[in-house]
Amino acid sequence: MSWIAIVIATVVNMGLGSLWFSQSVFGKQWMEWEGHSGTTMGGSRPLGVLIGLTGFGALVSAYTLSWLCVQTGTGTLGGGAALGLGLGIGLVVPAMLADHVFSNLPDPLFLIVAGYPVVGLTVMGAIIGLIR
Repeated sequence: MSWIAIVIATVVNMGLGSLWFSQSVFGKQWMEWEGHSGTTMGGSRPLGVLIGLTGFGALVSAYTLSWLCVQTGTGTLGGGAALGLGLGIGLVVPAMLADHVFSNLPDPLFLIVAGYPVVGLTVMGAIIGLIR
């Protein structure tokens, strides 16, 4: 496993999340449908804690993707992207769907919230596959 690839994939995923949930992309609609305001997002947790926990989750995902690339012999950009996309659609989306159908939130919100990890895993897989 390449720790350089894991760290780069983690940082890129965090950047993607910042862009994905920015006011100019999906953030405004996401906050409205989730019922967040600038002061209620994350509850009582400080912003640094929220970013730290999100970063830790991205690091765990990147490490897992790297491990799976080794286990499957995936060592190309396309192979890593396909692995990440498959994990996103095959594991993350169904798990999030189960929560969403009972949440009474707007259905298009699911596309925003589930779309980010699918795209994120695909990009991280591409990076890890390429650098591995």
